[in-house]
Amino acid sequence: MAVLPKHKAQLNAARKMATSHAEALASYEAPRGLQSLLPTADARAAFEKAGFPTPVNEAWTFTNLAPLAKTNFTLPHKGQVSGAVIGEAKLVRDAVTLVFINGQLSYDLSEMTSLPVGVTIAPLSQAASMLTDSQVAKLKGKTTDGLAAANTAFLTDGYVLRVDEGQNITTPVELVFLSTGGKQAINLKTFITVGKGSTLELSEVYHSTSEEAYWHNSVTYIDVAQNGQLHFTRKQDEGTEAFHTAEVHTTLQRDASFYGFVANLGSKIARTMFETNVAGHNASANLAGFSLTGKGQHHNTSTHTLHGVEHTNANQIFRNVVAEGGHSVFMGKYHVLAEAQHTDAAMLNQNLLLAPSAKADSKPELEIYADDVKCSHGATTGKLDETALFYLQARGIDKSTAMAMLTEGFIDDLLNALPNSQARERLHDAIHRWLGRSMSTSMKG
Repeated sequence: MAVLPKHKAQLNAARKMATSHAEALASYEAPRGLQSLLPTADARAAFEKAGFPTPVNEAWTFTNLAPLAKTNFTLPHKGQVSGAVIGEAKLVRDAVTLVFINGQLSYDLSEMTSLPVGVTIAPLSQAASMLTDSQVAKLKGKTTDGLAAANTAFLTDGYVLRVDEGQNITTPVELVFLSTGGKQAINLKTFITVGKGSTLELSEVYHSTSEEAYWHNSVTYIDVAQNGQLHFTRKQDEGTEAFHTAEVHTTLQRDASFYGFVANLGSKIARTMFETNVAGHNASANLAGFSLTGKGQHHNTSTHTLHGVEHTNANQIFRNVVAEGGHSVFMGKYHVLAEAQHTDAAMLNQNLLLAPSAKADSKPELEIYADDVKCSHGATTGKLDETALFYLQARGIDKSTAMAMLTEGFIDDLLNALPNSQARERLHDAIHRWLGRSMSTSMKG
């Protein structure tokens, strides 16, 4: 197919910006423990060839990364934050906690003394020996994805987490990734393995002490073995000028269960992609989450779930609240192969617009080649119920408070998907704070 001149021009511009970005980071050196494994030169070439994604790419139709691509980033540098900042950022107070500042592990701020037996966790730069052959292949693998190539070409660090077989881990584990701003490009790569018959509750928090521009670009690989179970929560609460791009690749074996939850609150532009391979019989992939998108913010949650065998399950529900001048995006797809009979999969995206200038795009999709399945998808977009607003105001509740109450109700029941009461409480508080900041502005619309 011939490339349209307009599209070709966009691609050339994206490549030039990638080259400019690579030149600005030319002094990069791979972490010492990974230098023999990382194909940094090949990855840089792949990044420059692919360029930054543009809306010409169907997966990026609604998301324009031009503001990110035009920013001149620097390599990460050491930063300092206080323990109080960590406490503010955390979702689970009682969790084993690893704290990364600008992509580097801070041993002083981390709390690993209560790490359960059967769980091993370490920075990727110090854990090459923990990687399986398939994980090493992923680390070394070539890609045509520009952001994934940039992640490898300029990798800062990441972590490796492994749960041994037959371990019911009741102590939560949490990773806190903090940035101190300064236009840093922080690239993180993570490998998570939950062994056969094991369970784990894991959360990641992305936070900042600065409102300056910076970029968190992460790639995560998750493997859940037979009859394993993982609850995985991501809270993205970066600074208002930050850029956040993330890919989460999950593979589920027979009878495995994955419960993913994402909360998007911060960043100027944030996109999280969940790529899930339901590879084993009776495996179950569950995703839920919400975005609170304010003025000047763009939040994109995308999913692609592959069903390749019989008797698998999936469920997705995402709700977005968009205030004046905000833009949310949901793009979801179930891909059911011919051999994946008896697949049961449901997908729902619901969007609440708080002002006339709020915008939500939704694109749920089904691609089904099996003939005995139960698959559904749907999307709704609307405003707050005027009758409910009137009812509350008639009982003496001011309009701003009434709007906040109804909006909180729209989101709150999603939090029931979280197994940890502390995480539910912290996210509820975050929702409440966001509504307090956003309602007066949205009322003017």
